[in-house]
Amino acid sequence: MGPGEVASLPTTAAECYDNCKAAHPTTVAVDFWDINHPGRNAGNICWCQDGCDSLAPSLPDGGDGVLYIAEGTAKGPSAGYNMYNIIEATAADGWCLGSDIKLTTEFNNHLQCFEGCRTAHGSLAADYFNRETGKDCFCQDICRCRIASKVGGGDGYLLIDETAPANDGLCHKMAAGIGTHGWCTGFDSGPGEVAKTPTTAAECYDNCKAARPTTVAVDFWDINHPSRNDGNICWCQDACPCTEASKSDAGDGILFVATGTVKGASCGRNMKTVVEGNDNSICQGEMTAATGAPGNMYACANQCATDGFNVATYHTSGETACHCQMNCPCTHASDSSSGPGYLFVGETMNMPQMCDSTMTCGEVKDVYKDGSCCGNPNSVVTFR
Repeated sequence: MGPGEVASLPTTAAECYDNCKAAHPTTVAVDFWDINHPGRNAGNICWCQDGCDSLAPSLPDGGDGVLYIAEGTAKGPSAGYNMYNIIEATAADGWCLGSDIKLTTEFNNHLQCFEGCRTAHGSLAADYFNRETGKDCFCQDICRCRIASKVGGGDGYLLIDETAPANDGLCHKMAAGIGTHGWCTGFDSGPGEVAKTPTTAAECYDNCKAARPTTVAVDFWDINHPSRNDGNICWCQDACPCTEASKSDAGDGILFVATGTVKGASCGRNMKTVVEGNDNSICQGEMTAATGAPGNMYACANQCATDGFNVATYHTSGETACHCQMNCPCTHASDSSSGPGYLFVGETMNMPQMCDSTMTCGEVKDVYKDGSCCGNPNSVVTFR
């Protein structure tokens, strides 16, 4: 507790102790921060303690200070954990990616958050947030990597058992179809035969590292994600020069990048799925066949870029082909003979909007447009 009303603000740890002793005679130690330290002011620079059974970490963004203990008083051991900042939307200052169990028992601060997690779940770490909506505490059983908190989620504190192994790296969320949240473009190989299918990005990394020692990053999809199964949830990368958009219809995932490895910026393009007959599928305008015969969607996108185009459309069935375009003013339905596929556009272009739909007499076709309907455009027609 604080020393209460005193004659003057302390400027040294010894003065802090004198103030506490006068206000609280059982004081045997004080925690003192100089008033010029960040996050500390005249109201919270001096705290009185009637014992020192253990040492808890101070706030990582609160500056350093001085612990003053009266002669003859034992200074206890560490409480067993360290603290770090969680900075909103920053992976390097993120939360531990583990079991992520929300603590439901009562707690009032970050210290009680960690103790509650350790008692209730045997947790290795805890993520604590003091938000406008209330205090949140999440218990983690592992902290192999840190991952950015959501935008708007606010800053917080990460508490980790001091005996925990050092983090192997950083984790980043992969969002389907978005280049800036994509996978690393390395040798892109599976880990081969391993003891078990990984259930976390860290296990995926371990499998890759064992099978391919030059691995520095992995792309991991949870086995419950759409179109992902035991054989393609874990991919090993030996470099991360840039991040490529993952399949837009294959679910989100986690990119694990080992400590000391630089995660490159986006490769520069986004992608979406081309669905046969969908009005928001392929780009309007003249298409040019790519040179050569690119064997997959990414090879198609690369070839179109090499040929000097900004847009690539790759069809995966029917008349499998790779076509290139300079721009994409709007999108329209793909030809039924082309089949499904993928559309790549430069990320600075943003995903184009759908072209105005047209309506054909005698057909129920998508949306109503003034001046495009046969008959009286001022009448409401109910289809049944």
